[in-house]
Amino acid sequence: MLSKCYHHVVDYQSTPEKIQTDQLRIKLKQVETLVKQAGEALGNTLKGHLSDNSIKRLNDTIKYISNADALLVVLKDPTMYDDLNELVTAGEHYSQFYYYADD
Repeated sequence: MLSKCYHHVVDYQSTPEKIQTDQLRIKLKQVETLVKQAGEALGNTLKGHLSDNSIKRLNDTIKYISNADALLVVLKDPTMYDDLNELVTAGEHYSQFYYYADD
């Protein structure tokens, strides 16, 4: 879903008059919800292996990186385009990683 948001931003950058920021914010709220759910699952999985302070830092990090308003600022920043493209490419690769056959 983050990839779809990213491509929505790329469209926004090339034709900002056609895409409304409100639509992008709606999609980012969906991303925010999904990342928070994944973060909760990760925290529950790691709880027995990390200190309470480490779990708190993990939760704080997930809250920060999943914040729709913060993501919107980053996604609309032209200086971040190359870094975002690399991030999306890596995310797409690793989200499919376990589906690749072993060589």
